[in-house]
Amino acid sequence: MQFFTKQQQKIEVQVSISESIIPDTTSIKFLCLLIDNKLRWKTYGNELAKKLNKACYAIRIVKSSVSSKSLTSIYHSYFHSLLSCGILFWGNSPICRDIFRIQKRAIRIITNKGRRESCRELFKELKILTLPSQYIHSVLVFVMENRLVHTK
Repeated sequence: MQFFTKQQQKIEVQVSISESIIPDTTSIKFLCLLIDNKLRWKTYGNELAKKLNKACYAIRIVKSSVSSKSLTSIYHSYFHSLLSCGILFWGNSPICRDIFRIQKRAIRIITNKGRRESCRELFKELKILTLPSQYIHSVLVFVMENRLVHTK
């Protein structure tokens, strides 16, 4: 895959291994991330939104059969695991606004609140970090784990 900016022209290159030509692609899946050749997060954001909407649906379906504590566990095991995957890379991109809306919808489903009600206190009540807070937390953990050790 070639990476380039809006101003750059694509260079026609043919890569082969053992006489097999490797096709050119505009995006590739790496671990849980979908990376495109312009390093934009729109494609990944659309895929993540689909998965998170499915998680919201699952929470809504089991809601009447399980306790509030179980719903929170389901949130953490299903929704949060999808949300936090690779957040260090995409957590400050334009897709965050839409993803945060889906997170608020999940919180409202768990707490049985209407779509117009504020989620600020609900996040505190459930002890769940908002998407922006989760991103900041991930960056801080990364910095602390990778800081340079100064020796004297």
